[in-house]
Amino acid sequence: MQELIKKLMDETNLDEKMAEKAIEVVMKFLEDKLPAPIQDQVKNVLAGGEGLDLGDAADRLKDLF
Repeated sequence: MQELIKKLMDETNLDEKMAEKAIEVVMKFLEDKLPAPIQDQVKNVLAGGEGLDLGDAADRLKDLF
């Protein structure tokens, strides 16, 4: 998550607290919109984990769009 915070700070001139708040708002939005398996994958990536392994979760995304 620190990588994303730094990127927000560099590209938007936000201070660290505002960058963290922006991420918090986006995460809440995604939690409300995405199916649980995809939420877990996104949280994993933000925590510094491996890339997304969507598997059949990609099919669930189609319903959102």
